[in-house]
Amino acid sequence: YELSPETTTNTSITQDTRATQSPSPTEMTPALANQESLSRTSTNPTPTYKVYKRRFFGLGQLVLMNIVVSWDWISFAPVSKSSAEYFNRSESVINWLSTAVLFTFCVAAPVTIYILNKSGPKASIITAACLLLVGNWVRYGGTRTSHFGAVMFGQILVGFAQPFVLSAPTRYSNLWFSERGRVSATAVASLANAFGAALGQLIDPFWVTNASDIPNMVLYVCIISSVACVPSFFIPSAPPTPASASASHTLNHEPIHVQATLSKLSRSIEFWLLFLPFAVYVGLFNSMSRSEEH
Repeated sequence: YELSPETTTNTSITQDTRATQSPSPTEMTPALANQESLSRTSTNPTPTYKVYKRRFFGLGQLVLMNIVVSWDWISFAPVSKSSAEYFNRSESVINWLSTAVLFTFCVAAPVTIYILNKSGPKASIITAACLLLVGNWVRYGGTRTSHFGAVMFGQILVGFAQPFVLSAPTRYSNLWFSERGRVSATAVASLANAFGAALGQLIDPFWVTNASDIPNMVLYVCIISSVACVPSFFIPSAPPTPASASASHTLNHEPIHVQATLSKLSRSIEFWLLFLPFAVYVGLFNSMSRSEEH
């Protein structure tokens, strides 16, 4: 069987036409390129983030913890004269009960950074709750027996607890709240610390009319603190799904390089503009709160 020259020519023309119509692997029409781009996009969908109502339970607990830890710190300062009479000490010595908390805060700060970055805000809150429970009842036992050394030891335990809850709001809001609600959540939990000091300055003098009322005042504060600490053991550690892009990095346990972060902060003008005025404010607030009755 032999093909005629005309048939051979038609066959070659058909093959050339098909080869021209079908693109090569390296050459692709715009329509096919768009289809491939859409198929790649569909395999990598945009992540969706979700917030949960249970986040307010942990936020409320942080507010309570910041209130009671500040109230514990300031317990004796508004009634320093009655406290000095009860313990048979000078008012300057009584003021050291509040000053000791500030020194222990500095000692516990590095441990707080480690626990927050390693185990998250729940571990930090539980640590503070345990220290507050033990510290408050040690304070009460020392006050009831007029043992000033035991009262000071209880205050030191309270001081160790303070940075664990005062530093937790930013970490907690980053984990549980969206980018829109994060600032408000951090502000509410952080300002609760000053609110606790205000409550102590207002309420403690009403409970103490003479030196013999000091043990009852410490007992009342101890009961309030204990009740506020118990829910800390039941807050969820992390949301089931991330609430924001930054929360996804936290849930994936991506490491945070503390030294690199501190180095970057030290070169940031915005950080120093925030840090210096706030440090002055905190120093004035603490010194004036301790010497209020004077």
